[in-house]
Amino acid sequence: MIQYLAIRGLLVVSVVHPIICVLLAGPLVILARGSFFKRSSRLRSPIPPSITITKTANPTSVPETGGNVTYTVVINNTSEPGDPVTITSLNDNVFGNISGQGTCSVPQTIAVAGSYTCTFTKNISGNAGGSHVNTVTATGADDEEAQFQHPMMPL
Repeated sequence: MIQYLAIRGLLVVSVVHPIICVLLAGPLVILARGSFFKRSSRLRSPIPPSITITKTANPTSVPETGGNVTYTVVINNTSEPGDPVTITSLNDNVFGNISGQGTCSVPQTIAVAGSYTCTFTKNISGNAGGSHVNTVTATGADDEEAQFQHPMMPL
């Protein structure tokens, strides 16, 4: 009987008899008795996808009467090697779904260490000395269909 447990990105395989524990570490499998075997290509550790989002505004201030602000959104795939991600939605808490606005469009598949950049423009106005804060959230999945959602820090 074999049991699989995911612990912080490692796949631990417990075997009832005669091997107590097997730990997949890199390309080798280390057995409790000290033997070494090649790692099976069919066994993969369930490491979740990882992205970062940056959002910038240009210009960073407008007159009280208002003005156009162009937002640039950059999504970086910071996942483990061999783990592309597909962005399936881009939402802004003030402007809603930004896919189809400016150059923003989903779905977008991003290779590991790759990025996707898009821009959209909105007219912003308000009282003098006030501020406008909005947040972009990306949702999607990796090639193993592990779902993710990433809210960014407010701008």
